[in-house]
Amino acid sequence: MRLQQHAAWILALTWAITVVFVTAKNDTAAGTTFPTKSGIKIWVDPATPDDRQTYISSRGRKWDLVMSDEFNMPNRSFRPGDDHIWTSLEKPDGVNGALELYSHNMTSTKCDGDDCYFYIKAIDELNVIHVAA
Repeated sequence: MRLQQHAAWILALTWAITVVFVTAKNDTAAGTTFPTKSGIKIWVDPATPDDRQTYISSRGRKWDLVMSDEFNMPNRSFRPGDDHIWTSLEKPDGVNGALELYSHNMTSTKCDGDDCYFYIKAIDELNVIHVAA
């Protein structure tokens, strides 16, 4: 009798644990959302076409777009505080002895007819470096 009660309890406990794990797995896969760590909420540019705001993954899951920027306004400034998302840098690149310089005035947006785009202007300068022997 005790063996039957013990077996019944093990069966009930196993069933309950299985239900909990299957439910938790299905909840996570079926659209549970998680808060962002940065505090930045979802931001989708209103100019983003409706047919580009969702994507079906190779596994058949629907992904909703959470951030987009169409860069569709000419001459945007990306200096700190000028743009709601992007910030350009003003600093030299000191990695591996590089001689690049990042500058605020080298980034903007441009429109050619109906097409607008973000650009980073690059200048190639020839600098002769003399090393004393």
